[in-house]
Amino acid sequence: MIEDLDDSARAEQVCSGQKLAVGAILLNLISIPFLMVPEGAVIRAPLVLIAIVLAVLGIVRMARALGINLIVIVLMAMAMVIPLVNLVILLIINARATSFLRDHGYTVGMFGAKKTG
Repeated sequence: MIEDLDDSARAEQVCSGQKLAVGAILLNLISIPFLMVPEGAVIRAPLVLIAIVLAVLGIVRMARALGINLIVIVLMAMAMVIPLVNLVILLIINARATSFLRDHGYTVGMFGAKKTG
């Protein structure tokens, strides 16, 4: 299915998945200070839940476009519920996506990628 897409369509899919993953990373980082506050769980729980959903969607999108094996994608998606492991996986897949996008003529910044030229 993903093999049918040309390079520009794959790059667009990686780009959109990367934006979701960056959002998940940011939400994870924003939720950390709420661990210090006694009533912080009320605020932190929805943030973490949204971050998990964004992370899974972003990882699936990027990994499929990058041609990663389906079993590995499922394992990465399941690992999104494990604190800190999820950040490491997101950062690794984000680095692969950044490399792919730069090779295909995109400028990658802090909040995602844009097509140059």
